[in-house]
Amino acid sequence: MYIRVRTITASNEIQLNMWLENFKNVHGPFILQSGALKVSVSKIDKNKAIVIVYLPDKELANKLQKSFNSSILQMKEFLKIDEVEGEVIFNIDKE
Repeated sequence: MYIRVRTITASNEIQLNMWLENFKNVHGPFILQSGALKVSVSKIDKNKAIVIVYLPDKELANKLQKSFNSSILQMKEFLKIDEVEGEVIFNIDKE
């Protein structure tokens, strides 16, 4: 399993909320339909959120990245986006 984590920072809370609604209704469902295992979004400050996308492998992560390149460039015009990614070593869930 592979994850890609993005920290999204908007200039204000309204801008972040608009981005969150768009992601929830458009990008999140597209990512899941494209093969992601799970998408998790957490608001960590009034103008900041973290997005964690769980994927089966790095190959799919890169394929999705290519499909979002133009959207990401457009978002970077009004949002700060930091990204980290890597292989999941272990995952513990409560059943």
